[in-house]
Amino acid sequence: MEPTATAASSFDGVGQDIQARERLMVCMQDLIRGLGQANADLARELEKRRSILQDAESGPEVMAEKEALLVACGPAGIMSLPGTNGHG
Repeated sequence: MEPTATAASSFDGVGQDIQARERLMVCMQDLIRGLGQANADLARELEKRRSILQDAESGPEVMAEKEALLVACGPAGIMSLPGTNGHG
């Protein structure tokens, strides 16, 4: 290969690399936006469930929902409910 051809193919490789990185960056930004939206949706759903549990009577359904809430958001989700040594 001639030096000019080698330089041109190297330049093409760099250009392709830059384009691939730009596509990857766009994909990562889309992923981050999607995760942010999913997190906001989950926070709203967990808040609704907490609100329902605060007003619920004790019983098997309430215990099952508290267990599901614990799995979904950890001890902080349960600690925010009344009667669980939390703020409520």
